[in-house]
Amino acid sequence: MECVRFRHLRVNITISRTTQTQRTIMNTTRALFSVLIISLTAQWNFAQDEEEDHDRLLATVNGVEIHESDVIGNLAGTAGFPDEQREKYIEHALKQAIDNELLYQAGIQEGLDKDPTYLGQLESQKIMAVHQKVEGLATFYEQNIEELSAARDRNAITNEECEDYYEQNQARYRGRSKDRAIRIIRSQLANKRYRDAYAEFFMELVKETTCSVDGQSIPSDVLLESADRSLNMSEVRPSDADPFWVAVLDAANVDLPEPTTLPPGQIDEELKKTLGNITVKIGKDEVMLGDSHQIDSFVLSVQSGRLGPELFYLFKPYIVVQKAVQEGVDKDPAYLEEKEQMSMMTGAGMGGGMGYNKRLLVNLVVQNQGFYKIENYEVTDEEIESYSTEHGHRYERLRQRPNGEERVLKMIKRILKSQKAETAKDDYVTTLRDSGDVQIHE
Repeated sequence: MECVRFRHLRVNITISRTTQTQRTIMNTTRALFSVLIISLTAQWNFAQDEEEDHDRLLATVNGVEIHESDVIGNLAGTAGFPDEQREKYIEHALKQAIDNELLYQAGIQEGLDKDPTYLGQLESQKIMAVHQKVEGLATFYEQNIEELSAARDRNAITNEECEDYYEQNQARYRGRSKDRAIRIIRSQLANKRYRDAYAEFFMELVKETTCSVDGQSIPSDVLLESADRSLNMSEVRPSDADPFWVAVLDAANVDLPEPTTLPPGQIDEELKKTLGNITVKIGKDEVMLGDSHQIDSFVLSVQSGRLGPELFYLFKPYIVVQKAVQEGVDKDPAYLEEKEQMSMMTGAGMGGGMGYNKRLLVNLVVQNQGFYKIENYEVTDEEIESYSTEHGHRYERLRQRPNGEERVLKMIKRILKSQKAETAKDDYVTTLRDSGDVQIHE
């Protein structure tokens, strides 16, 4: 197969916005982008199955390389798009990758990578990524259990089952046609069958699971009872504490506090520190509660004395993963491919080729610049009138409602201010581009 090769073409974007030079260079850049986009689209359409490495260099930003995988990694999701739509997608992704790299480098120069806010967010994101990886493997494993797949099949619910249920529960569907009621019943019966099948499947996993806190074992009966309450929706009074919660607190030598006198939603920081230091071990996996993004909800649960199923649901995927790893599912090529696709969705194509470290720093740069503090922007009567003339027909129905004109005016003002915020950000990125060295490779 013939493969398009890129020639290296250097473009230094050091332009003045008000000069003819600017227009010339920008036109040149647009032309290069067009050539590049056409080449990328052709490469995607005709060479995606090639074993040859196509991760070519597309651009450099002050010496930092942006490769093809940073831009088109998620194009699998656009397989059904028309060529023109896919070209626009790639063009946007490449521009976004360049802009984000410029913003990231600006953040480094400002020392924001040492900012406590950034470092805290980065650590939280790393921890969340670990949990998301566990959830992803657990979900993949569950989706490939034949019994669970069969239980999800609505078509396996017979017409006789639906008719029998309808005859016994007609009062519940009063006001609906019988056909509509039968469709609802089919979904309800399928959902119930899946819940029952899943509960049975999960209970067997729990029986094989080891759990401990600070070296003190949590009896499997405790996990079984907690799972039964949560998965089988057992009738539980609000005052009934989840047994898993109670066992974890007991093993960690944490006494339940007196009912809180704090305002609703306010966190007891001392209790948060105590709970945050608890480490729960499920099989080979250890999780410190303080590392969970749900730590505040855990504290509120203990403060209120409610002790609901939230702790059980945090560790539920870890219980599933023990079995998945035991069966080697974490090395299954299909799982690894799905994992790679998810990585692409959260990196190339979706975030302009960024990992979460770059994304967080870029967000911090944008936040510090205050682009999206839209209350700082003013809009004129002329701008409002111009927008209303062009787009006013969209708001005719809203105008007919109580206070309609006032609501439409507020909406238009917000839209115009948001547009100015985007323009301010674009102007800032243009300044970074003007003062830097962006090279496009054709």
